[in-house]
Amino acid sequence: MKNTKKILFSLLLIFILVEVIFIFPQQIEKLDRESMDASGEQKKERIEQKMNGVHLVESQKGARDFELHAEKARGYQQEGDYFLDKVKVQFYNLDANDFTVTGNEGEVDGKTKNIKIKGSVVTRSANGYTFYTDEIFYNFALRKIISPGKIRMLGPSDEQGDGLKLDGYNMHILVDINEMKIFKDITAFKPMSSNQNLKITSEMATFSGKSSEAHFENNVVLNYGSMLIKGPDCYFIYSANMKSLERINVKGGVELTDKKRRATSQDLLVDVPKATLRFTGSPKIYQDQDEIAGEEILLLDNGKRLKIQKVRASATQK
Repeated sequence: MKNTKKILFSLLLIFILVEVIFIFPQQIEKLDRESMDASGEQKKERIEQKMNGVHLVESQKGARDFELHAEKARGYQQEGDYFLDKVKVQFYNLDANDFTVTGNEGEVDGKTKNIKIKGSVVTRSANGYTFYTDEIFYNFALRKIISPGKIRMLGPSDEQGDGLKLDGYNMHILVDINEMKIFKDITAFKPMSSNQNLKITSEMATFSGKSSEAHFENNVVLNYGSMLIKGPDCYFIYSANMKSLERINVKGGVELTDKKRRATSQDLLVDVPKATLRFTGSPKIYQDQDEIAGEEILLLDNGKRLKIQKVRASATQK
């Protein structure tokens, strides 16, 4: 009986030794090969591509959306994402190049076709507005260019001198409607040949790539020469060819103050070439302790002369 147990125990030891020495290493080797094969396949899928002189055109809804140029590109073919150097992107509406963006570096998402550009980014509209930002993001589905940080804008120069110079934050460009918006802390300056330089602050500003109009809104404060003008909405209206600023229209409740007087009305229209300020909509002027109301009040020669149409009332302030 004891011999039988010894024989069985010896056979068990031999079986274990065979398993450890011969079979188990083969299984490990097989697993290693499978792991290496899987790793190799994964590496194959992530083969990096490098290209020079890249040119890419994307369309949607049967029309050209954007055209991209880059000096260099690198990325993974299976993923479709590319990293770009020295980028230029042209954005289109009905085959018209409305906006052009350049920057040092860029990224294209192969799935969404969204674009990111950063490093000395410059965005130009077809009608002459130029925006300087650190980075921009393009949402392909919404056709929107966004720059959330600080921006500096230069408007097209005109017959009166340099164009509008603006600082602000959070720019959105709506490519489909050719509109440029800045949403925060607007400060702008427009030099004028008449020395009636313009300085304007507001909470929001809108510029059009199609019409010759700029719109400032929410807590607008305008310094026009020696006059301070306040109101909720202000429009700069340019000539058709953007060669000169012709009118400034402040709407929705206006207050003007200078060294001589204070004036209020619903609307104010400044004729820049004629140096005339026209107050309409219950206009009143307060001067030399007098309150004067009329159907229309005019300040001529940039405020040097006063003219009142159809005086309605005159009272002495106490």
